Amino acid sequence: MLELPAPAKINLHLLITGRDARGFHLLDTSFAYVDAADVLHVGIADDIRVTCSDPRLNGEDNLVHRVLHALRERFDPQPGSHVRRGLHVHIDKHLPSQAGLGGGSSDAATALLAANRLWGLNLDSAALIDFASPYGADIPCFLF
Repeated sequence: MLELPAPAKINLHLLITGRDARGFHLLDTSFAYVDAADVLHVGIADDIRVTCSDPRLNGEDNLVHRVLHALRERFDPQPGSHVRRGLHVHIDKHLPSQAGLGGGSSDAATALLAANRLWGLNLDSAALIDFASPYGADIPCFLF
């Protein structure tokens, strides 16, 4: 089982400059990573399962579950990968939800990095960022 920090970020400035064709906000921002973090415990399982120390964040609606499910759908089957195995991710939530610290996005990015390793996908940073971009602007920042 892997135990991985999912760090927070603080926006130093944030300006919404419009929306793209998908309806996502276009941002002009800068931020700094901080030492505060959630902690993800990630291990191989029969299916994808996400649990959290905050029970309101358990299950399929969690962004971690959504990105892992999508990653498995996209890369199964890939020769040499172990994508057919699932993952159990337990999130020890230390960052407050909806506080602008990027907690959910950081959790998702950390889970993607763990899945990339445990499933043997060997995707480089550019491929992970390309995959994660539709799920929100902050996930690629945490992958980078």
